[in-house]
Amino acid sequence: MRTRIDKENAPKLQALWEQVFGDKAEAIALFLNGCKALADVYVYEQGGEIASALYVLPASMALGGTWTHAGYIYAAATLPQARGQGIMSRLLKEAADGAAKDGISFLTLRPANPPLFDYYAKHGYDTIYKAASHVFSKEGLEAISVPGGKTAKATPAFVSGALKDAFAGRPGSLLWEADMLSYQLAIHAYYGGKAVAADTPAGKTAALYFEEQDQITCLDPIANRESFPYLCEVLGRETGGKPIQMRLPVGLLYGETQTDLEPVGMACPITGSLSQMKDAFLPLTME
Repeated sequence: MRTRIDKENAPKLQALWEQVFGDKAEAIALFLNGCKALADVYVYEQGGEIASALYVLPASMALGGTWTHAGYIYAAATLPQARGQGIMSRLLKEAADGAAKDGISFLTLRPANPPLFDYYAKHGYDTIYKAASHVFSKEGLEAISVPGGKTAKATPAFVSGALKDAFAGRPGSLLWEADMLSYQLAIHAYYGGKAVAADTPAGKTAALYFEEQDQITCLDPIANRESFPYLCEVLGRETGGKPIQMRLPVGLLYGETQTDLEPVGMACPITGSLSQMKDAFLPLTME
């Protein structure tokens, strides 16, 4: 059943989330309160409780000079005792049917673990999102850094603009609007994450990262090939020279090979085609 987050179902949705994912109530509330006006939720009730649910978050998808409506499947969950009954398959079908009625061209998702790639492939999803993981030492980062970026505040509006500057020319890339990014930045900060942003001669750029004892983890730098060196300089300056692990979009580094790439996300065509989705990127998906 398709619905919206409301005061009646929110406690049941929270109970499901807590049992499946183990997150704290405060973190779940950030999502339920922050996205109740934005997200569609598909639920299956069993025995008076919500046994399974998935959320469809609104986004746009770049199509090389233009864009189309897209959705992102988030927090798909089924209670342990309700698994193996085909419930999630039913919800995925309902979400695809709902997307078609809403004029959404593509649904996207990031599988939580490798075996789920095969599961989602059976439901019409193709692996079009790949990325390369690199660790940069202080010296390695300095070698590719270029000064000249003007530090900016990583507001939802700025990060949304950075996504467009970085990925609008990559067909298939997901572009988040400021209203959804308000939640994404809030949950990132809740878990201790930090952010940098900069205006550069090559466009807006930003990065969300976590500072650990021995290194910095930056999953999704928001940059194109021209703005990436400016982002590296700002990131190195802000983080004090610790090694930085990054998950980089295809083609961001010169000399990268296809063997460096690992699958990170999938897309399901609803009314569109995936044939032109080369070098697509799936950023800021809150995994």
